[in-house]
Amino acid sequence: MINEDIQTALIIEDDADWDVFIKSQLVELAHGTRYLQDAEHKTTESPFGDDWDLIWLGHCGTRNREWEDQKYYVMHDDPTAVPQKLWGYPRRQPNLSPPALTGNHTRVVLDVVRGLCTFSYALSLRGAKKLLYHQSMNGGAAPSDRALQRVCNDHFMDFKCFAPYPHLIGTHKSAGYTAKDSDREDKSSKGAIRETAETGQIVFSTRLNLGRLMAGEKTVLSQWPNDTMLSEIELGTKLPKGRGVFVTKDQYQPFERPR
Repeated sequence: MINEDIQTALIIEDDADWDVFIKSQLVELAHGTRYLQDAEHKTTESPFGDDWDLIWLGHCGTRNREWEDQKYYVMHDDPTAVPQKLWGYPRRQPNLSPPALTGNHTRVVLDVVRGLCTFSYALSLRGAKKLLYHQSMNGGAAPSDRALQRVCNDHFMDFKCFAPYPHLIGTHKSAGYTAKDSDREDKSSKGAIRETAETGQIVFSTRLNLGRLMAGEKTVLSQWPNDTMLSEIELGTKLPKGRGVFVTKDQYQPFERPR
């Protein structure tokens, strides 16, 4: 990015998966990031605004700055948002207890800390420069997700990190031997057998609905028909619009996370 003056880049892992409604989700994500930058009514080069370093679209979870007053962009009654009982990685869940953020099918866009995993993330050129400097000069290089976590936690050089929660891009795990899930697994041991393919926290998975899409079906199916807002949904359904809210630190209720 730096050598070729690339203004923004989206990095996606090769086993990534996303919702069939990803385009509509990205439109609301853009509204959300613009709101967090006070750029809703400004002309910008990027549809996501111009004052950001990282947009973390696919992660293992993130936390919010519940010790601060802060802005959120909130989508309530979103059929593509998994309910809280299906959130993954309990140590890395945000505290969404304030009344403006509650709801069993709510997605938020927020300024994040403690993110982990890099199913997908976008960097601006400004963010790439800061990240490279931090990795080179500020305590030594770290694995990519840990490096992103460090610069977001510390707001290093005013590093601005935004993310949707639940995420928009997940990692797909196919049926078969679980040792295939990661290049870091010991392939001499095939591991357990997964009977059914899955994609974490993506309701209307593109990979899992690919057969229906290729066959020209007009509806797609939820991974968790008994738990999500809808068990199936018609293609072209409009998702709910979000709104910006401001939450003060005194509105958060205790939110226990495992150590």
